[in-house]
Amino acid sequence: MATTASTPSTRQFGIWRSRIHRECEKCASVDAIYAGVTFHELYVDEERGIARARFHCFVPFREGSSALAMVPLVALEVSMPYDQSQLANGEAQFPFQAPRVEIYKGFEYLPREMRETEAATGAVLLRITALTHWTPSNTLMMILQDFVETVQLNDPQPTAAASEGGASPVGGHAAAGRNGKRLRLRKRDIHGVVYNCQEVDTRTGTLCSVPLLLQSGNVVFLAPPSKPSRATAASHKDDEYIFVNDLVPLKEIARITPQRGKSITFFFKSRNAHCRTLLTRQTEEIIADIQRMIAAVGSKRSREDDSRNGYHRNSGPSHDPNDSGALSHLLSFLTPEQTEKAKEVSNKIVGKLSRWGSSVSRFLRGDDEHESAQHHHQQTRHEANDPALREIDQLKAQFFRYPSKAKMIEITNRYQQLAESHAHRGSRDGRVEKAVEELQSFIEHPTSQRVLLEDYAAEAPNRGIRVGPS
Repeated sequence: MATTASTPSTRQFGIWRSRIHRECEKCASVDAIYAGVTFHELYVDEERGIARARFHCFVPFREGSSALAMVPLVALEVSMPYDQSQLANGEAQFPFQAPRVEIYKGFEYLPREMRETEAATGAVLLRITALTHWTPSNTLMMILQDFVETVQLNDPQPTAAASEGGASPVGGHAAAGRNGKRLRLRKRDIHGVVYNCQEVDTRTGTLCSVPLLLQSGNVVFLAPPSKPSRATAASHKDDEYIFVNDLVPLKEIARITPQRGKSITFFFKSRNAHCRTLLTRQTEEIIADIQRMIAAVGSKRSREDDSRNGYHRNSGPSHDPNDSGALSHLLSFLTPEQTEKAKEVSNKIVGKLSRWGSSVSRFLRGDDEHESAQHHHQQTRHEANDPALREIDQLKAQFFRYPSKAKMIEITNRYQQLAESHAHRGSRDGRVEKAVEELQSFIEHPTSQRVLLEDYAAEAPNRGIRVGPS
């Protein structure tokens, strides 16, 4: 009699156990099936009837997007328990009962109709068709598919207008989605400050707007707002989005050099990507934002490791445990002490040039005894001043006599190349900061400002026209 009574229970447990193993095997390949969904963690204790799986969901647009890291994280925990006492009371068990899916992170990014609060625990549970109309033939993969499709209901496919307009990236990390379409980000998904910055466009020699966003461990160079045009249905939808010109993960940045209250320069690890100097008065706020973002990488890793004892991390994609350590070197470049080194270098050069100028004046007045001192200070000047800076000074002298966009572009590039060469050598003696400071001063010069603000198109009709006698 006892054997007969235990047979349904044993059979039910066998069904549960077999189903759990099949679900886990299918979930191992979820990364390749649904873009943006990662099988993150799994915990199974057959003796206690516990089975939980965690998924990290960065749901992209329908056609996908390489700006995936900018999409907010929604983390799901799927519980598929087996309770012997409930079975004895006639309650259905998984897979004859729907699993419990908790949104343990990012529920605020989902529409209210997709979530409900559990009265007993206060947990936020997922509410989708695959769960409310559950059948034993439903699977975890079907839940994830339904989740992705439901989230994307409000994300229409990019329109043709989305790939037009706006300047292409000045730097080397071009941001393009699948099929060459420009990346775009929903404005409601921006959970940071958009900083107003400007940059010298080294293709046109003009000053262009480059909105900067720091979010989810990325430095994002946004496209400037498009000019108002005739209102259409497509343009109205585009108003809900902001377009991405350049997206660079923080781990790909080698160095950051701020000029307090004036500019901030990003140096990239890739030699193919040129440094970018953004002119902005919000340097203090940007530095603080970067520092918080670096700290968040380490704390996020710690929270995930300590989130729940007994979890086994899946062998699939995960955060690099050394990410925070790899980023910590950037903090040293953001300290006031590093900026002071640049001032010391600048003051030494200016001081030596001043003493050399005084010696020349005395020599011209006939003070022969200072001739040797003049020669000594002239040698000191050449030793103290960077030969590359002297060459750029000569170019600047030509530019101020005969201003042009071509010279403006050349001088800007030379300063950036000089700063890059010192940065790639790991210079910490203030030379990088000095090159950036010189570039900053050059851009601020009234002549440079006039050239930068000239319309690039005004020069176009004169290009290629022969001048003079035939």
